[in-house]
Amino acid sequence: MKFIQIQYFCGVVEHGGFIAAAAQLNIAQPALSRQISELEKELDCKLLSRGPGGTTVTDEGNRFYAHAKKIMDQIVTAKADLKLGSSR
Repeated sequence: MKFIQIQYFCGVVEHGGFIAAAAQLNIAQPALSRQISELEKELDCKLLSRGPGGTTVTDEGNRFYAHAKKIMDQIVTAKADLKLGSSR
């Protein structure tokens, strides 16, 4: 599992779909979709349900998102801590 896949997954969940997430993350939608598909293969479950009505988060996706969000928050905290430490 790659950090970028976690970041992209959070982006899709938070922006409500692949098109909006791709625009916010500055990535082509097919590349974003490919990264999410690889993440789903590694986790051996569907995180997102894609259909003509849009993208919805599965139950497994919601559970994974709770963990992924904590990971993302911890990285933001770590970066801030390092910046604070280097300005002393």
